[in-house]
Amino acid sequence: MLFENTELESDNEMGPGTDLVLSLLSVIITILAVVGMSYSVTDIEPEQAVNCQGGNCEPSVTIESLQLDLKDAQLEITKLTMQIENLRASPKKQPSIVYGDVLELYESELAVFERNQARIRQEDLPTLREQLKPLYEKVRMSNANVIRIHGYASPEPRRAGLDHNLDSNMDLSVERGLTILHAMSRLGIPYKCMVVEGYGRNRSRFLSSFLSQRNITIHEWDSMYLQGFDQSILPSQRGRLLSELEALYQLDRRVDLVAAIEAASPCSSEELISHFKQVIKRPILSEQG
Repeated sequence: MLFENTELESDNEMGPGTDLVLSLLSVIITILAVVGMSYSVTDIEPEQAVNCQGGNCEPSVTIESLQLDLKDAQLEITKLTMQIENLRASPKKQPSIVYGDVLELYESELAVFERNQARIRQEDLPTLREQLKPLYEKVRMSNANVIRIHGYASPEPRRAGLDHNLDSNMDLSVERGLTILHAMSRLGIPYKCMVVEGYGRNRSRFLSSFLSQRNITIHEWDSMYLQGFDQSILPSQRGRLLSELEALYQLDRRVDLVAAIEAASPCSSEELISHFKQVIKRPILSEQG
């Protein structure tokens, strides 16, 4: 699957450092410069240019005041010019991902986690390795230089700590991503060639669809879940419903492995390809007995 991260679209938005803003500032500077020059030449109307009393005519607007006005305009132009230069330089000082310099090339789903768990079993390692094979092909063909590990959690409400407003699904999703990160490191992929992101249940496929269809909030879903759903459902029907939901929940207890090209990655595409090649060829621990 070949797709671009939606962050890439941010380059087309209006914000600091964008071409549109820089163009507007350039226009403002040009206008100020023109106004400054025209003011010094044309702003003094003939009848106001001199003040004649008793046959003696003196300028009503001094050269000094004109020079001060022109100097103020030049200072404003200088200030705006510096702002433009700062805006042009700011993308280089920010993390590349802020400006969308991440191209996601391939996504491989790995659903191996049990409920409320972030552990990977030894028997799941062959599954992980199988997922790495097609990922390696995409890395090799696209010269990707980083593997992005996206962790997720199923939609059951989970709270942790004294503050019950904290959603521990976020922690769980990160822990699942870290579990795969460490497993891939043991297989031979360097840490510097991987990054972990946790999304909690915010990108749960089931929950997104359910909330949209029912037009309810996530808080209403939590209440419904904790109350055992509709109390009018017969026990036998409720058991079947929960069984079907559990199958859907399993799809959200997963990580996604994404091959990407990232400007700020400390790992080169050559390094990542070399390490992937060794992982694919080397037997994993479970195969060695």
